[in-house]
Amino acid sequence: MSSDHQLTFEGFQFPAQLDTREKLQALQSDPNAGFLPFTDAEKTVGSELLDYLGDSRQYPAGVGNRLQEIFLRQRRIGGGAMANRALISIAFEYGDFALNAQAQLGAMQSMRAELVDDHFNPGVSVAEDFPDGHPGIAPLVRFVDVLALREEGVQHTVFNPLKGTERRTVKANSEDKLQHKVIEDRYTTPELDQEVADRIDAFAEQTRIGLLRPLLDTAIANEVVRLDFWTNRLRDTRRHGSAWIIGRQILQQIEPSLG
Repeated sequence: MSSDHQLTFEGFQFPAQLDTREKLQALQSDPNAGFLPFTDAEKTVGSELLDYLGDSRQYPAGVGNRLQEIFLRQRRIGGGAMANRALISIAFEYGDFALNAQAQLGAMQSMRAELVDDHFNPGVSVAEDFPDGHPGIAPLVRFVDVLALREEGVQHTVFNPLKGTERRTVKANSEDKLQHKVIEDRYTTPELDQEVADRIDAFAEQTRIGLLRPLLDTAIANEVVRLDFWTNRLRDTRRHGSAWIIGRQILQQIEPSLG
């Protein structure tokens, strides 16, 4: 790891810090992850979990150890109620990532299914072949932009492709007072800003169908692994009762579609 990411103060050398590109590479190459995240928040949370998933001697309960550490720290700071809320918030966050992966996987699989050989013209653009657009285009563009950031360390966009957007506050269910704010990626949120809309339109106009199929196959494979990772993290919440309250609810939404 480059020494450029290490800080030294009065002779003490702090642990090396990974930059964005390195964190993306670490998540994608780690056998316990193997995917690209799509927001800075997901990148950070996923990276933090790698140690707990990769060292069974130090962390025999895996993510359960992480949840217990957070619970004990928050209880020292603000008592039991604050500690419980912290774990509930974490379970919601895992759920957001899993539900996002599930939705975007479905959208891209639907698009891929429409590219049948009988109607396949590799020379036309995505915009020509899908004149009314398609829900699978936005998550694919997002994947392409994050992949470029991971491979080249540069942005193809004037905005950060990993930046999330806070859209709304939801309740766990209609009778529950538990609430959280949903953080979405900028490409698939309903409140799409003009910079992102222009980027998606440019991709559709410039990309030929012949290139679209292999791009979709790669992006779909990433979403399959991403969904599996966060679904398993929701299952891990059963190791702590406070987090399992929410983890169980979200799994009930996800697991029926997993087959």
